[in-house]
Amino acid sequence: MMIAAFISFLIAIFWVRIELTKINRGQNKYYELNRKKKI
Repeated sequence: MMIAAFISFLIAIFWVRIELTKINRGQNKYYELNRKKKI
């Protein structure tokens, strides 16, 4: 039982990291677009 909990815990951490990188990329693209508009 402990092994299954540990594996699901690792998967959750991995998934959260992927989601955070997606969000960061989206914010970077949005920032680039805004910077180009100002020029």
